[in-house]
Amino acid sequence: MADPHRQASASSGGVFTAAALGVLAGAGGFAWWLWRQSRHRASSSASKVLTDQQASERQALPDRVQQLNQAIEEVRRQLESLPSQP
Repeated sequence: MADPHRQASASSGGVFTAAALGVLAGAGGFAWWLWRQSRHRASSSASKVLTDQQASERQALPDRVQQLNQAIEEVRRQLESLPSQP
């Protein structure tokens, strides 16, 4: 007949192995999830920085347009002050 102690230790060894594999699989899945979250946050913050940069450029745009209009007006005055050709 089979020894009941051997059967109990064999089945507890299998349970331990299954539990250890479950912990390893869970840890691997959790590590993968954390990695994906960090990549997602990195790409989100990069696009936010780009959006902030675009916002600052848009705020500076009216100032640049005003500078260009002033330069055009100055060139127009200079051209009008030139003697006309017969």
